[in-house]
Amino acid sequence: MAVATLIFPDDSLKESFAQAQVQKNKRWIKCEIENEKIVEKDSAPPSNSVIDDFESIRKFFEEFEACYILFRLDMNDPNSWILIRFIHERSLVRKRMLYSSSSENVKRSLGMACFKFNFFGVEKDSMTLTRFVEDNLSLLTDSIKNELASIVSTITSDIIEDEKERERIRKLQNEVHEEIYSTEERAKRAEARMEVHTGGSSTLDYPVDDSVDAALMKMKEGKLNFIELSLINERLTATRETDCAVSSVCSAVDSKLPHFYVFPAPAEMVGKSGAYVFVYSCPTGCPVRSRMQYSMGKGSTIDVIKKRGINIIRTIESQQAELDLTEKSIADELSTVSVSPSPSPSFPSSSPPPSENDYMDKPSIQKTGRTQTRTITRVRPSATHSTSSFARSSFRPSVKIPLKSSPSPSPSPSSSSSSSSSSAVAEQKETETEEKPKEETKEEIKEEVKEENEEQTPAKENEEEQMIQTEEGNAEQEKLQEETDPLSE
Repeated sequence: MAVATLIFPDDSLKESFAQAQVQKNKRWIKCEIENEKIVEKDSAPPSNSVIDDFESIRKFFEEFEACYILFRLDMNDPNSWILIRFIHERSLVRKRMLYSSSSENVKRSLGMACFKFNFFGVEKDSMTLTRFVEDNLSLLTDSIKNELASIVSTITSDIIEDEKERERIRKLQNEVHEEIYSTEERAKRAEARMEVHTGGSSTLDYPVDDSVDAALMKMKEGKLNFIELSLINERLTATRETDCAVSSVCSAVDSKLPHFYVFPAPAEMVGKSGAYVFVYSCPTGCPVRSRMQYSMGKGSTIDVIKKRGINIIRTIESQQAELDLTEKSIADELSTVSVSPSPSPSFPSSSPPPSENDYMDKPSIQKTGRTQTRTITRVRPSATHSTSSFARSSFRPSVKIPLKSSPSPSPSPSSSSSSSSSSAVAEQKETETEEKPKEETKEEIKEEVKEENEEQTPAKENEEEQMIQTEEGNAEQEKLQEETDPLSE
């Protein structure tokens, strides 16, 4: 509903409408919006015919125009006014908005009780008195009906005739159904209507005529290659059997009514024989009832065909046969059908899983503050087995061995000479210990080595002591050499 605006009838329009109520001297008043006011633009006195008076105002319903017309149906009834609102669909947007939102202000200012009827239109052809009477027949008083007797009688007779025709069709359908179906078959059809299958939209199981079985059997035997199935009196029936090439399918399909079609898929398109295509054709503009029937019967029809041994490999829905069922379109649909056997799933190699001997320890040392941590990671030198990443990662245990370390002492004169020996010891131990800071002395190195090797064999301890002594001797020789070099120079 449009939001009301602040545009109201001006004083001259209010006065003119009030005089028309009392003096009965105006059949209609034309109003327009000017300068944010609703003003009177034209009017006419009543004639002897309401029909002629209404026909005279249709000249205002022109293209790109918009207006209000206050039309009085019964000159003896002050509350029989019609608020006619004409807003052409191609008029300016601002004009459409103003006239749509100001109509209620007209009724409030001139009197809500005076306007018993509303009439709205956007095209001149729709602004007729006959259409108004059809829409408001139940609201018209007897006096108005008498004045519009010719129109009312025509409309009433049309309504009566339409109702009689509908009743006649219903009776004829019931008689035909009673002749075709027995009581048991009607009960089955009623149950079929109530049966709903899952897996998509609702479907109905329609009874199958014997002609369907006969036609599908002929197609399976190769005696024909095109079948048209139709729902006649809610019964699936084969209505056409013929030989038709794929290139002629589009011309063989009915362009006005919906049907089901079955034809073999060409072997050159799918690579094998014995495959069939199902087509649900529902042309644009077909009756809504037929469209609903065939849409709900599609699933059950496919099931019926498959149960008769027809291998349907593709279902095509078509609204325009000349576009959807050409030879190229069918070939494109069938190109996505895979008839080759599905490839066997690939499995990992059958070679035995890696053993513990295929991995070696890779030590690494991490240092946090003054605490050293030795980590041993199981690393496989070469991937000789084609195992998954999960299998390889499962053989990588990590062991963390904390190593003790002493606090760093205050710097001493002998710290510079001991730093070189400590780095050499660390390299020969193959990363088992980290390079010591330059501030550490030889005594601290000895203590750390002893604490680290307490659990090792005596032979290992002697070997490490000899290594340390060798490093000490090398360090002393380097120091003496450094002292003698300046003297030689």
